[in-house]
Amino acid sequence: MISVDPIRDEQKIQTMKSYLKGKNVRDYALFVVGINVALRITDLLALKWGDILDEKGIFKEIRLLEGKTKKERRIQLNKPSQRALEALLGSLDGYSFDDYLFQSREGAQKPLSRQQALNILKDAAKAVGIKDNVGTHSLRKT
Repeated sequence: MISVDPIRDEQKIQTMKSYLKGKNVRDYALFVVGINVALRITDLLALKWGDILDEKGIFKEIRLLEGKTKKERRIQLNKPSQRALEALLGSLDGYSFDDYLFQSREGAQKPLSRQQALNILKDAAKAVGIKDNVGTHSLRKT
């Protein structure tokens, strides 16, 4: 397995956020939530709107069982994550509590794949001039 690096430079993180926000709101939200909640990519991509919103549409504590360790995690989303998810929600025509946060464009009810998430991050890192080896685990490390 190839080792990946965290993005340590705050300026590079902000540049990457700006690039992704201008390109695709879903990809921006994936990056922001990924660096703030420190979940493994498989757990992050498995999140659904019902996991983060209550019946009134207010953010709630996320409770999940981690896929790899089977440990229960409780996560309170911070303000940057909430703002990114609000932007993503605003870009959608509609949503259901059963819809994945980060949906694939291939069809309804399919999450973004790990490979596509990797491609998004690598392309964005290359576009903003990050020379480090960036991968999906970089989100967790950053």
